[in-house]
Amino acid sequence: MSDDYLFDGGGTPDPEVARLESLLAPYAHRPRRGRTTWVALAAVVLLGVGAMLALQMRSEGAWSASTASCSGCTWEAGAWLDTSAEARARLADRGEVVATPGTRVRRETADGARLTLEVGRLDVRLDAPARWLLVQVPGVEVVDLGCAYALEVAPDGTAVLEVRSGAVALEGRGPRSFVPAGAVAASWPDGRTGMPVAVGADASLVAAVDGYDRGELGPDGVVAAARSPADALTLWHLVQRVAPAERERVAMRVGELVAPAEVDREGLARLDPTVLDATLGLVLGRGF
Repeated sequence: MSDDYLFDGGGTPDPEVARLESLLAPYAHRPRRGRTTWVALAAVVLLGVGAMLALQMRSEGAWSASTASCSGCTWEAGAWLDTSAEARARLADRGEVVATPGTRVRRETADGARLTLEVGRLDVRLDAPARWLLVQVPGVEVVDLGCAYALEVAPDGTAVLEVRSGAVALEGRGPRSFVPAGAVAASWPDGRTGMPVAVGADASLVAAVDGYDRGELGPDGVVAAARSPADALTLWHLVQRVAPAERERVAMRVGELVAPAEVDREGLARLDPTVLDATLGLVLGRGF
């Protein structure tokens, strides 16, 4: 992908970024009545947020930090952030992270936005192109798709992600998890990425998803516990993870929850890429 596209929209975009822009564009600036969730999609940032943001992105500037030991000092590549107290760090001119006391987070490289979070909690806010920031947690990469999110790693290496605006991808050794605003997902140090569930989902669904993600339960409990359009996000991930013989049943339930007349259940069961994208768009539009 051309660097110009990341900074000012010029040049040729990466195919994955272009695909996400096309998929999410119809849902920009569509707040849902009665919901406290922020705009649930990444389109605003993926499309550049206009000329003002493009101008900000042209110059990265210093990575400055305010910690117990200094205020306005540079967070150098290869250095751990001082988190003896709550710490804040600017990510060039594109966002900010807030780290809770005792968090272990390191800036990895001087020529890109890459962090390693070993343990503790980060609150991240970004105005940046998709995939600009990568945060490595044990076994998994947390990939910004234009967003604000909270990320916490437990001492055993398990991580929990909650997305507040935009979207985030979890990329490990198995299927990728796409986590939009209003959803949470887990990951494990062996590289497994958990299926997202909507914030406030019924406890039965949360328990079924946790059991499935850990390999302790089959998919039946997840399908049975999915009862709302927002729960279809979980099933959209499940259909890509179950055995081929089980996909049709999961795809049928996705259609029942979202839009029976609009979901191509046969194409979804075949994991047709075009149908997967179209179904995700329906899920995001109806459930988030």
